[in-house]
Amino acid sequence: MNIPKIQLIPSWFYTMPNYKAKALERIIRHNPQACRKNKIPQGYGQFGLDRTNPIPVYGDPEIEVYLSKLRLNNGSKINWKKEKNVSASNIKQPIQKYQIYKQSGNLINSLYFSPYHLLTSNKAPKGFKIKT
Repeated sequence: MNIPKIQLIPSWFYTMPNYKAKALERIIRHNPQACRKNKIPQGYGQFGLDRTNPIPVYGDPEIEVYLSKLRLNNGSKINWKKEKNVSASNIKQPIQKYQIYKQSGNLINSLYFSPYHLLTSNKAPKGFKIKT
């Protein structure tokens, strides 16, 4: 499979040790589902809310960047906690599960991320919006 070159590399990428940066690029380039879209084409179910339709992002650090821009529909900020890696039969790479909380500490739900894609999604799951 001929995957196009990665574009719009986040600034944090250049602060990583060289060996980690090369490893991340290698994983992304060898991900047969690596996409440059807001949604993984093979995903199904509720975007971001179901492990079968995780949010595509460019590397693990980009999950934190994405979450820092995510708001509830009413504009409220959220808190989060990484839970564990999970899998789904339709997604080739590990999926990272995060618990999402209101600022008050009440659990809202879980979000799922696929961190080995050519860009980070700008799409928000149902019940959320992206701060612009």
